Amino acid sequence: KVNAAERDLIAALQGLGSPRVAVVGDFMLDRYLWGDAIRISPEAPVPVVHARREEDRAGGAGNVALNLAALGARPSCFGAIGPAPAGAKLAQLLQEAGSETTGLQSCSDRPTVQKIRVVARNQQMLRVDREEVRPLGAAEESALLKALCAAPWEALVLSDYGKGVLSAPVIQAAIAEARRRGVPSVADPKHRDLGRYRGASVVTPNRAEAEAAAGAPLADREALATLGESVRRGAGLQMLLITLGGDGMFLLAENR
Repeated sequence: KVNAAERDLIAALQGLGSPRVAVVGDFMLDRYLWGDAIRISPEAPVPVVHARREEDRAGGAGNVALNLAALGARPSCFGAIGPAPAGAKLAQLLQEAGSETTGLQSCSDRPTVQKIRVVARNQQMLRVDREEVRPLGAAEESALLKALCAAPWEALVLSDYGKGVLSAPVIQAAIAEARRRGVPSVADPKHRDLGRYRGASVVTPNRAEAEAAAGAPLADREALATLGESVRRGAGLQMLLITLGGDGMFLLAENR
């Protein structure tokens, strides 16, 4: 049974229509290996996992694109992927979920970011990361921004996981394009210097990220209000939305 609040939320989501949203950032392939931990290895004191199945999912900025598509938006992806098979698999997953992927730059010298998780009896046993954290090359960065500026979109999402795609020049160029179009821009930050996202419509750090930016704990509403506003003003942000897990969110905005 749907309650009144849920009905209001459903109506609000349906009223959004199908906006075209540019998602720029660090696209990843999340790979899960499921099995059973059957014994301890004779080679080292670690469990031996008997693999039963594998599953690939779009992660990082890719998960953002999938969530937007699930809400009825039309995402376009702008980032970097490595050679096949991982890069091709990630692009396929995004396409199957309804995302446009022509803005993903294929990099022969840069692997697709992968998070490989080994899970046994619903318990994660191990995670293996495959990645190279560095900025895009000049040609790749230029191609990404050219594709972004040429594509049709009505909103911008910067999904920053600190893997290098969202360098300061890419961030500022993307935000400038959103402002030129007169459309909203949302940044999910990774860096403690929120000034990197100056000019964005709203930046959405979690509590730990906001505390790193403030240089002090944000333990209560008063600290969130005073220190949060100082961070917002100092970073030149229109709105700062601090996510607080089970405690909800705290919004700070200009002229409020």
